[in-house]
Amino acid sequence: RFAARETGKGKASIPGMIDRIAERTRRGFDETPAAIAVANRNVGEMTTTNLEAFQQYFAGEEHLAHLRFDEAAKAFEKAIEIDSTFALAHYRLAYAHWWVHEDEKIQRADMAKAIALIDRLPERFRYLLRAQKAVLDDGYEAGIRELEAMKRVYPDDKEMNYNLGDFCFH
Repeated sequence: RFAARETGKGKASIPGMIDRIAERTRRGFDETPAAIAVANRNVGEMTTTNLEAFQQYFAGEEHLAHLRFDEAAKAFEKAIEIDSTFALAHYRLAYAHWWVHEDEKIQRADMAKAIALIDRLPERFRYLLRAQKAVLDDGYEAGIRELEAMKRVYPDDKEMNYNLGDFCFH
């Protein structure tokens, strides 16, 4: 058994508390300091430190889950207005615009912003972004190849499996 506790003051302290708890948890499971250092990335670095931007992102994800792509796009746009470096919001905006067949120039602009920030994405989203870009640039077969690479690392990822089926259908 392992337990960890962290305290902070105010909403702004939450990302740092998550980072510290994650590191302590990994140490509690006997990961080596070297392994922790290699894999350790701050939550804010991989997403955003702005909780209002994160709240808009979560609203966008909720809209995506209910196939309300226009509303999702608006929420992701608000997240980006708050934090222009929020890579995950840029990627999800590109994804939402792709689903509603937004003008290709807009899709490409969304995609370019997300790709420029790809180092700020969690790894699984990097795969999904590259697959989406491959479809936009080279068609569904190219996207399928990217998702097949992802499948070797994340075989049970629901979005990857959904997209793989969708891309194969098209």
